[in-house]
Amino acid sequence: MVIIDRAEENEKVVNSITILTTKSIQSEAINKVPFSFLLPNSAQVSTGTLSYRFKTRLAFKKGVEGYDQDAIRILEN
Repeated sequence: MVIIDRAEENEKVVNSITILTTKSIQSEAINKVPFSFLLPNSAQVSTGTLSYRFKTRLAFKKGVEGYDQDAIRILEN
């Protein structure tokens, strides 16, 4: 998980997970990899200048890489 602080103009990696697998994936196929992630107690509420993302990187045997980002909004109780 990455914290993006636009006020301070920086990004900080809070935690990362590595999932290793050896599967063949066909072109245009959809493959889901379930995982869970516990937000740290120190995580602040999302604002216009503070946001969170999961950044995913896929690396394939033939050297091809894929990237994705998923936004996370932390709301007040």
